[in-house]
Amino acid sequence: MRYNHKYMLLFAAGVLFALPAASQDSPESLLPPGFGDPPPPPENTEPTVTPDVPPAPNQAEPQSPEQATPTPSENQSSRSAPREEEIEEEAEEDTPISYVVPRAKRRSLGVVGIINQRQGGFEQSVFANRDGEYLTRLAKSIKAPFLSRWATIMTRRLLMSKTAAPDNVDGADWVAERAWLLLRMGESVNARHLIQQVDADQYSNRLYGVAMPVFLSNGDLAGFCPVADTAARKTDAPSWKMSRVICLSLSGEQSRATSLLNRARRGQWATGVDYLLAEKAIGAGTNGRRAVKIEWEGVNGFNAWRHGLAIATGVKPPERFYNISGRHVRSWLTLAPMVSINDRIFSSYAAAANGTLSNKAMVDLFASAEEDPDASPETLEKTEFLNKAYTANVAERVVAMRSLWDSRDSEIAQYSMKILTARAAARIMPADLEVIDVDAIIASMMTAGLDKQALRWIDYAEIGSMGWAQIMLGADIDTPVSEANINAFYDDDNSDGRIKTKFLIAALDGMGRLEGEGVQISDQYDANSRKNSKWSKSLEKAVARNDKGAVVLLVAAGLQGEIWKGTPAFHIYHIMKALNSVGLEAEARMIAAEAIDRV
Repeated sequence: MRYNHKYMLLFAAGVLFALPAASQDSPESLLPPGFGDPPPPPENTEPTVTPDVPPAPNQAEPQSPEQATPTPSENQSSRSAPREEEIEEEAEEDTPISYVVPRAKRRSLGVVGIINQRQGGFEQSVFANRDGEYLTRLAKSIKAPFLSRWATIMTRRLLMSKTAAPDNVDGADWVAERAWLLLRMGESVNARHLIQQVDADQYSNRLYGVAMPVFLSNGDLAGFCPVADTAARKTDAPSWKMSRVICLSLSGEQSRATSLLNRARRGQWATGVDYLLAEKAIGAGTNGRRAVKIEWEGVNGFNAWRHGLAIATGVKPPERFYNISGRHVRSWLTLAPMVSINDRIFSSYAAAANGTLSNKAMVDLFASAEEDPDASPETLEKTEFLNKAYTANVAERVVAMRSLWDSRDSEIAQYSMKILTARAAARIMPADLEVIDVDAIIASMMTAGLDKQALRWIDYAEIGSMGWAQIMLGADIDTPVSEANINAFYDDDNSDGRIKTKFLIAALDGMGRLEGEGVQISDQYDANSRKNSKWSKSLEKAVARNDKGAVVLLVAAGLQGEIWKGTPAFHIYHIMKALNSVGLEAEARMIAAEAIDRV
């Protein structure tokens, strides 16, 4: 593979990770109207799936790549025509940079992915010979991020696996849909890894539309340079035109970059803060001499361009922008190494709860704060508690973990602290305690999938307690659960509408673990676990076809929303039943244990 040597330097020094934001108030797209719109549904195929999930309050609609990508325009009041005396008439050298991939080195679009089955991925044939148009519509319809951490982990494995492309869909388009869903889930780094499996000369228009927000979400301005010239010509998108200017600057061609920037100003490819961010990025390039001050006052809306260029040039956008963005934005911010340690740790709560950040990654992030001179007192206090949770005596370890569990008010933050302490909790043996915090210790272990360690506590968790319920759902056991035990749990259930009991019944029923008649028990406790909907019928059809890929995507669709209380109990039943039917029993158990803990 032959690349311009200046761009090879860019890859070595390229800036890394971060986010597009989904805001109701986001500026208009600059890509052509209709670009990337899904094709009309073909005849004789299953219709687009719209799961019966009650929308959570203030849930933003997912943006298309084109809406999240653009070099956005400011409000009309902030626009100003370029002054005539500022216009330089220097001709632009518009010779495109060529990237030639020898035929023998070209990678196939037939099988694309990062992990194989031996590395924990799905089988290569999971999408083979399936209806690609249906899968594409399904992937587009899913609103992410998901309620469930374990749904994210399972879906990520599917989308990152080395799999054959389905039928009736262009290979590059299918990679684009996979990467776009990963990005909406919060998986900015993995989305970038995936699209980098496609050679620059094999991009489709859809992949160009996805690639821009992916690279911007990572703050990786050098990443889009190999395809910037071709993308600018094929799509005529202002965002790609502006990217060419940035790439010329990064490669040291400041004269050409300045000339093209002048054209951009005249053509208003970007205006207001968006133009200034591009100018700042150009000034950060080799031999750049521009000093640009970014003012956010009066700026409305947030998107990938503003985030990506800001963090890449060391400009932290105001917190108010992140507060109006989706939870996936916090995940991307956590993964960005150029962002301050305090901002990364604050955002790690959502990233861990979403499933983007593992227990180990979260512990490593907190540990790095010890060596960071900019770490805040609050961050250092949590780091000290975490150290004690792993190294102190047993009583002090439990006190330290409890301090972390109780340190935040939001459900997401509290759940993330359980993830942070998962392996510290697993180091405590039942014999070490006198029935202290058993439920919390079990819940902490389950967040990281430590079901074998949690099973040690089965004789110490009181029947009907939360710890008992999590072991019954999350551990690899097939013991039937009696109605008497369910009633014991019901008596102690103080959740709204006793929804925890309904979830417990629905999950056990779906797993085939209820002792007695599941329908009768479900009706008795008003769980209504076997209700059907358009979504559940689509899930049943996917199971009948043994279409594991569609099952995973439909399960993810059934776990959309902002709060667990909005999830009907019958969704849990159908998810358990479907995942067990296609050989994903472990994933089913983890989702069930998580659901009953977080609802």
